Amino acid sequence: MVDACKAQGVPEPEYEVNGGFVSIVFRRATNDDDSVNEGVNGELNGRLNGELNGELNGRLNGRLNQTQQKVYDSIAGNPGIKAKDISARHKIQIDTLYKVIRALTEMNLIEHCGSKKTGGYYPVTQK
Repeated sequence: MVDACKAQGVPEPEYEVNGGFVSIVFRRATNDDDSVNEGVNGELNGRLNGELNGELNGRLNGRLNQTQQKVYDSIAGNPGIKAKDISARHKIQIDTLYKVIRALTEMNLIEHCGSKKTGGYYPVTQK
């Protein structure tokens, strides 16, 4: 990424680690010609997004066990899903499921929104 930024004449990206997530900030070039910046940013963002998404998905898949991954995929694919529905779908005992949910919550991957009775689980980036 640094080499690509240098090659395009833009400042190096800034990295920020927050919990289990990494944020990357790309600053615009100081050139006054916005058409140049738009072309550079479009190409650079496309390449970097592809690389980062692949790398982050690989890391996420590598740090979750099989049950955690199944539960996370259910929540990501069905935002607002209830624990009893996840339990039934994957035939996971409810006590085991709550342990998995607690682990995913501690990793800041999911959160519970709403009341205990009517609320559900959501990926952290989506509500």
